[in-house]
Amino acid sequence: MRITGGKYKTRSLLGKREPGVRPSTSRNRQAVFNILGNDLTGLSFLDGFCGSGIMGLEALSRGAGPVTFIDSNRHCIQALRQNLEVFGVPDHDSRLITSPMIKALESLPQEAFDLIYLDPPFAEARQTATVLVYQQLTETIARVGLLRKEGMLILEHPGGDPPTLQRGPYQVVDQRRYGRVGIQFLRY
Repeated sequence: MRITGGKYKTRSLLGKREPGVRPSTSRNRQAVFNILGNDLTGLSFLDGFCGSGIMGLEALSRGAGPVTFIDSNRHCIQALRQNLEVFGVPDHDSRLITSPMIKALESLPQEAFDLIYLDPPFAEARQTATVLVYQQLTETIARVGLLRKEGMLILEHPGGDPPTLQRGPYQVVDQRRYGRVGIQFLRY
């Protein structure tokens, strides 16, 4: 996997692909950052269910910082730590959390992010289970206050129709479909 834009463009990630981890494709990553803009200087970014950390690394490459990476798989976090070191990312620009997602979200200090990207595992999930996961995530983010006013929540989901959520404080501003994957952009 290679970074698609910014100061780390064309840099490859170290490590082997972890079983059960489905990294976002370069096409999907480029599409997301074309919508968000390629200059994220000064914006805080949370990469939830980060796996390889490719989305957060793409954000760092485009100037975002600090970037928080969350995943429950310690092997993914270890590989990500190595990539951050090889890329020369200063410690103050990233934070790695190994924890189940909801627990991690609830334990973050009084902090609000400009951009939150969530890509929960969904390969084996049925639509009903998927909707419940997304609903729980969006409710937790709103309840804990993790997204700044006018911040953007980006949800990657199984292709087809996006999960029908009780939107709460979120407004859908864009939806895209790329093959078997959909991406929803929600403004807070």
